[in-house]
Amino acid sequence: MNRVSIETNHNNINNKRDQVEWRRNKVQELLAKGNNNHYEIASILQVSKPTISRDIEYLRQQARVNIRRISIIIRK
Repeated sequence: MNRVSIETNHNNINNKRDQVEWRRNKVQELLAKGNNNHYEIASILQVSKPTISRDIEYLRQQARVNIRRISIIIRK
């Protein structure tokens, strides 16, 4: 994924909540492709490394919540 396509997509996003959701989806996509370097992800998405770290922590927390929900459903 190149910076130009990311910038083009990012410019089409209007509100802050949508921007955060879009960025977290991109972080998840880059992590799934094996890019685990927070500095590189930050550079690609043109945000700070702490922002990427917060996004990754949020994604991990959401994964934990989803696992708990699924395990409750399976037990029933």
